[in-house]
Amino acid sequence: MVGYGKGHKFVSVKHAIRPRGQGQHKGNETQLDFSSSSASSSIVTNVPSTAQESPLQAWGQAAGSAGFLHNQIPESLRVSTVPFIHSVIGELFHVCSREEIVYSAPWFSSLISYLGRFQTLDTAMSAYLLQMIGKAKGDQAQLSRSRDVYGRSLAGLQKALNHPVAWKSAETLAATMLCCLFELFAGTSNPLSWMMHAVGVSKLIQARGPKSFSTPFERASLSCFRPIIIVRCLFAGEDCFLNQPKWQNLSSRLSDFAMNKEEGSQDIWETTLVPKPPFVRFQDGYYILLAKIPLLLTWGYSIREERRHGITPDPARIKLLAEQAGSLRSEYRVWHEGAVSGGGITQPVEVPSADPTSPFMTVLMFSSPWIGSVEVGYWATMLILQEALNQCYEVEEERPYDEDNQELARNILRATEHVGRGIMGPYRIAYALRIAYDFVDLPLKMWVLSAAGRYSQQYAAASTETYPRPNAITGVHSFMEADDDEPGGGTPV
Repeated sequence: MVGYGKGHKFVSVKHAIRPRGQGQHKGNETQLDFSSSSASSSIVTNVPSTAQESPLQAWGQAAGSAGFLHNQIPESLRVSTVPFIHSVIGELFHVCSREEIVYSAPWFSSLISYLGRFQTLDTAMSAYLLQMIGKAKGDQAQLSRSRDVYGRSLAGLQKALNHPVAWKSAETLAATMLCCLFELFAGTSNPLSWMMHAVGVSKLIQARGPKSFSTPFERASLSCFRPIIIVRCLFAGEDCFLNQPKWQNLSSRLSDFAMNKEEGSQDIWETTLVPKPPFVRFQDGYYILLAKIPLLLTWGYSIREERRHGITPDPARIKLLAEQAGSLRSEYRVWHEGAVSGGGITQPVEVPSADPTSPFMTVLMFSSPWIGSVEVGYWATMLILQEALNQCYEVEEERPYDEDNQELARNILRATEHVGRGIMGPYRIAYALRIAYDFVDLPLKMWVLSAAGRYSQQYAAASTETYPRPNAITGVHSFMEADDDEPGGGTPV
């Protein structure tokens, strides 16, 4: 059983199965309406009939007619939150670009078709969107409302996670993911609260098992959330379950439905009114490789720490690290070359900086900030791999990747101005920026901390509290250190 304990802390124990014949509509844990025992969509209520237009098209029309957000949340979220959610998204489309809001289009657009079926999913979606509109407009009233609604969604989610059928539903999984996304932006208890929620999502996914991801919606949910799962493992110093063969097999096929519409259905990207990103067909390969990074980083970190304390590492371990890191680096380079030649990634161009605080005269601009996010993420991962390879050389020997690492780190910083703009900018840049921080000199570290401070105003996980103290040492990845007097053991996505 997975769920939230006291203080909304995610816990996991073996789920109890009730004997046949025992009533399933008694007690606090069954106060939800379940009309189907299907594991993939078990929570169904009456959904109002609508026209055949896509939800996102309806949002655009709602925005044009309303042009403003309701001043108050509906008196009772139990009635119907769907019109309210449409109005919030319509308002977001006025404040932000459509491409910015539907960045995870296959999951995001599929999610809308599930609204109105399950109150907990509706309230989780409402809380997340209110948080987004509040951050985008600097509206403290909306931010306060988002936290109120978020509390309701957690209470409902606890009931669903304790239910013998609902815990495995697609709606419960989506609500759990939305709560984690909410924490990335809100940081209700601290900037790292999202990590606890990511642990909960991971446990729920594993409890469901790979075979449960049989529908396009469920596959899109996992596809959208896997970067958060992997990066949490990376900074927690844990191996990632997505590196297991059964999950790697599933992960290699998650984007198939996004490329090929099902018979008789509308292309999922057509419903978003946003062009299908060329990167989609390359993303599975990227995340299959990324899931291998956390374990390798743990090996490299342990060897580095042994040397720091005057301990000679086991030569067999060094040899294994060199083989694994070298092989993975080669695989990443092959993947990147294929993504570039296949049009999935376009290289940036140099443009003058428009930021008066920038330490760079020219910065890097991509055709799309989302494409830029992929490229800087690739650079950050190469930093990790190449620093791991550096650890395989004796202290007195030349570190072969120092110069290349310096260039990669500076390029990440130069890309920050464009990749990091907009409501989703901090989400796009935070991982790469945090890695690059450990490879630059003191003045650039101070600039990174200043940028992170600005980002944290709309994206709590980017808080400077997640960074170690600045120092003049370069080329050392300190992102796994957790000194007693600094919270450097966790990092934003």
